[in-house]
Amino acid sequence: MTVSLVAEDWEELFPTRPFPLGKTTLEITALGLAELSNVIRHGMVLREVCVQEGINLQNWRSPEVMQKMAILLVEELPELLSTMSGLDAGDVPKLPLTVALSLAAVCLDVNIESAEGLVKNFKALSDKLHLMGNAIPMVMEAANNSQ
Repeated sequence: MTVSLVAEDWEELFPTRPFPLGKTTLEITALGLAELSNVIRHGMVLREVCVQEGINLQNWRSPEVMQKMAILLVEELPELLSTMSGLDAGDVPKLPLTVALSLAAVCLDVNIESAEGLVKNFKALSDKLHLMGNAIPMVMEAANNSQ
């Protein structure tokens, strides 16, 4: 028998952080696994573009590099912000830059908080799998000895 989660369960699993946007309030939640993998893939592509364009932490404040970054943000930010915030991708490019960046910061904050729990849980799972891996040979040996 399987159990399906109801809306209240999902709301409990993914608490929201409100982000007022005009008269609308977006409810920013941490990304689920499928959305997170999509954002990570997109981020890897963006990182590769930055490398190809010569953008790095040492030169990102130069006017030429800032112009390249602005173009990248205009091209790439709508899809990412839409995925992370739930705002329609067509609305993202229309936002004032300061609002778009603020929204991106809130989305990242929510997901960083979620990632901290994720790392803790992955470590606990890894420790348990390691213990289980050590226990399996002992169980197999005990089973063979009892025959």
